[in-house]
Amino acid sequence: MRRGKQWFNRLGVRLFLLFVGSSFILMLVLTMLYYQRSAIQVNDKVGDVALKSMSQASGHAELLLKGYSILAKSIVSSPEIQTYAARDQKDIPALQAIRERTITNALGAIYYSWDDIIGIYVITDTGKVYSYGSRNAQVIDVGYKDTLWYDQIKQSKGEPIWLGVKDKSIIDQIEKRPVFAFGSQLVDFTNQKSMGIILVEMEPKAINGIMKNLELSNNSESFLLNSDKAILAHNIPNHIATSIARDIADEHDSKPVQIIDHDRYLIVNGMLNSMGLQLLSLTPKSDLAFELQQTKQFILMIFMLLIFLSILLALFVSRSVSLPISQMIRQMKQVERGDFNGMMEVKSFEEIREMAQRFNRMVDRINGLIARIRAISASEKNVQLQVLQAQVNPHFLYNTLDMIYWMLEEKEEETLSEVVLSLSEIFRYSSNWEHSSSVTLLEELEQIKNYALICQTRMNHRLEIKIEIDPIWHEIKLPKMILQPIVENAIVHGLDEKDSDEAGVVLLTAHIDAGNLYIHIEDNGVGMEQDKLKSLLSTLHIKSEKERAYERKTGGNLEEVPEGQAEDLISIDLQRESDTGIGLSNVHRRLLLWYGPAYGVQIRSTFGEGTRVSIIVPAILEEERA
Repeated sequence: MRRGKQWFNRLGVRLFLLFVGSSFILMLVLTMLYYQRSAIQVNDKVGDVALKSMSQASGHAELLLKGYSILAKSIVSSPEIQTYAARDQKDIPALQAIRERTITNALGAIYYSWDDIIGIYVITDTGKVYSYGSRNAQVIDVGYKDTLWYDQIKQSKGEPIWLGVKDKSIIDQIEKRPVFAFGSQLVDFTNQKSMGIILVEMEPKAINGIMKNLELSNNSESFLLNSDKAILAHNIPNHIATSIARDIADEHDSKPVQIIDHDRYLIVNGMLNSMGLQLLSLTPKSDLAFELQQTKQFILMIFMLLIFLSILLALFVSRSVSLPISQMIRQMKQVERGDFNGMMEVKSFEEIREMAQRFNRMVDRINGLIARIRAISASEKNVQLQVLQAQVNPHFLYNTLDMIYWMLEEKEEETLSEVVLSLSEIFRYSSNWEHSSSVTLLEELEQIKNYALICQTRMNHRLEIKIEIDPIWHEIKLPKMILQPIVENAIVHGLDEKDSDEAGVVLLTAHIDAGNLYIHIEDNGVGMEQDKLKSLLSTLHIKSEKERAYERKTGGNLEEVPEGQAEDLISIDLQRESDTGIGLSNVHRRLLLWYGPAYGVQIRSTFGEGTRVSIIVPAILEEERA
């Protein structure tokens, strides 16, 4: 949770989210406005198309029906029909045959003058039916007088009665094709009396074509209705929208062409005023959204593309700002770890470049100051090392001189020469600090051998110093004169105080653990009591004010002091050491100065059995150091 919050609070993340969020909101608003504008334009376009289609369909339907009306009038006004249709049926058969042939020929002439007539029927009041059609013979429905259409035509006032599109002929029982039927009353022009009716059945493709032209989609429905709102033609018969069409037609029958508002359909209404008929088109609004849907998809694609581009731009902008700052932070961390050598080269905004330049100048000044402090510290360290070296136990020198005195008394010149040679090697080794204060482990061990010869001679060979260290570690570098004080302490404080006649043994061993070299100096001397051991350990680990201040900052763990800075935190009080532990304290403090608080001296002792002192240094060979 905390890491997530830290991530969110990063400058680059905040800039990225701010840029992307602002771009998203702006593009979303623009996209919505553009979509609304596009929707209005599409709706206006569809409305204009619908109005034009309705105007054209209304004109076409009016022309078609006027032609059918002229056809009906031409049949009624035919001289042959006017002359013979009203004659009495009781004429002699020959006259009846002539009358029937004359009317049939007149109907035939009219039939052949039109391409889409299916059948023409003249029905007199006396019950006589004259017909002419595409078939050679018609089977007339004998119950036609009981039908609604016959009653409608019979009660007409001379204008055509539009019966509409039917699935089959309404009078010919053989004709099964769809027809568009209309009729008119047959009036005797001489005495203005009704003689019967005429019925015409036409091919419905013309009127169906008009219905088809009103479709704006595959689900559009178009209607032709009469003044009683009866449906005369419908492109999808018996569909669910039929009842809706009747209701709408009943409410809107005033304007010639108009668009009617509806929640589900785009409705276009057109009036054929001269015919008393009404055209109606219903198109589901969902179908009209096809073009709008394409526009929506296009807008969505553009929106996603712009979002992608805005993300790339946001990444570029955020990285151009945050990367130089992150680089500065990394450089600051390096400075915090003590690395003052890196300099930043930032290519970014002028303000960030100026920050980087000022930071570089600050680091350069700090580096100069640290160099001066290191030079001063190194000088002080050398003085401290020389002072510490000068504190090597003077008892060694006193005892050696005393021994030489007694040997001279006894005139043991051969042994004396060996002792004097070893003593000269020791003095030469311990006094040569001109070139370096570090030596190899092998050089330290050679010094121990010289020291062992002197001690063994002094103790009449009741002392044995064993060195069991693998030669592979002989080239490890370590501070000068760190083994001899420990061996001297083992002899003086461990073996010299031993009352037993048993020979004293000092054993030097070593091993590697976790990259560190542990050198162990063990003796079989008197050992130390626990109180004395605790006192000695506390003397080794007395902390200065600088150490305690740093421990308060680091929670009490001096191990966290960066390598190379321990000498700045450890101040040595040369007066606090006791005579008992001067060698151990000397070595321990020198190791702290050299390597830091992770290294030094460890002591284990058992009273009456002996003591074991361990020296811990980094296991770095000379070639690795180079």
